[in-house]
Amino acid sequence: MNETVVESIEKIKSRLKRPAVVFEIGGFRPPDDPLAPWFGKVTVAARDERWPTLSDGTPMWALGQVNLSALDYVPEALKDVAFLTIFFGPKHPQQEDPNGTNWLIRTYASLEELVPLEQRKQARI
Repeated sequence: MNETVVESIEKIKSRLKRPAVVFEIGGFRPPDDPLAPWFGKVTVAARDERWPTLSDGTPMWALGQVNLSALDYVPEALKDVAFLTIFFGPKHPQQEDPNGTNWLIRTYASLEELVPLEQRKQARI
């Protein structure tokens, strides 16, 4: 490649480059810390929150939890979020489903408001 092409490629790469966080899933067990990130488990919630359920009372499944306060990079849109949890129901969520219908994302501004969440028996996927 000639020098002009290489410079053009580098210019494009610099314009597209964005900070990111890479999550490593599998091959290790997260620490016992209830605020550690988990895939497939949610361990904490606000004091007044219980395990989320669908309108018929069926418990949602835990997709995971992320401690944003421990990350090296947090997107601007999440700067006020210290921790988040994600749940979903057995039906594939539709684009028009509002938060809490067949999926639920809970966000928390502070880690201090979080307490252990009583675990619920969930149906197998």
